[in-house]
Amino acid sequence: MAALQPGWVVWPFRYLLSHFWLDPYPSADTPELAFKRGRGRDQRVSPIYDLEHRLGFQQWVNLTADTALIVIADGDWRTGGRFRLYVSPGHGQLPYEVLEVAEKFTYPPDPDEWTKVMEQAFAAAERLIAA
Repeated sequence: MAALQPGWVVWPFRYLLSHFWLDPYPSADTPELAFKRGRGRDQRVSPIYDLEHRLGFQQWVNLTADTALIVIADGDWRTGGRFRLYVSPGHGQLPYEVLEVAEKFTYPPDPDEWTKVMEQAFAAAERLIAA
C-alpha cells in the first residue's frame, strides 16, 4: 500500500458513498427507468451504482478536500470484465471515468485471475494519490 497524500484515506466500509456516486446524477425520467435503475428517494440513475453488486470495489476519500475516487468492477468472474476508475471532484459534481485504467485492468472469465487484476487496479489508484 502506497503512502497517500494528506487527507486521503481508504474508505473501510462496503457501501457506496452516495454524495459522491449517486447524488450528482439526475433522477430517472420514466417510471420504467426508476423501477429498473433508480436509487434513493429521488430515484437517481448512476452508472456507478449499477456496478455496486459486481465483483468488488474500493473507495478512497479525501477528507479535507471533499473529493473521492473509486475502482469498481463492471463484470464478474464468469464473464470477465474491467476494473474502472471514477473520480469525484466533489460533493454534488458529476464523477468522471479515467478511461486509461479500464483499458489496462481487464480480467478474463476466471474464478482466480480477477483478484490479481483487482489488486493491480487498486495499487494503480493509490499511485495516483500517493504522497
